[in-house]
Amino acid sequence: MKMNLFELAERRLIREKKLGIIPCYTLSDIIEYAVFIRRWLDNNPKKINKIIKLTREEIKRKNRECRHRYFLKTGK
Repeated sequence: MKMNLFELAERRLIREKKLGIIPCYTLSDIIEYAVFIRRWLDNNPKKINKIIKLTREEIKRKNRECRHRYFLKTGK
């Protein structure tokens, strides 16, 4: 699934709104968040290259491991 920075930023803001962290968001909030994401990407090129090189099976395995750790931590 390919996404541009603005779609990713909007998804994050929608999630924050559902969790009650922010009451609402505007177009300028989306742009600011996209800039924040871009800065993070520019500052962490090694992490990005590791993620890009993962195969589909490795991504699924990592997601399962992360979910498992989360449920162990929260006890749900």
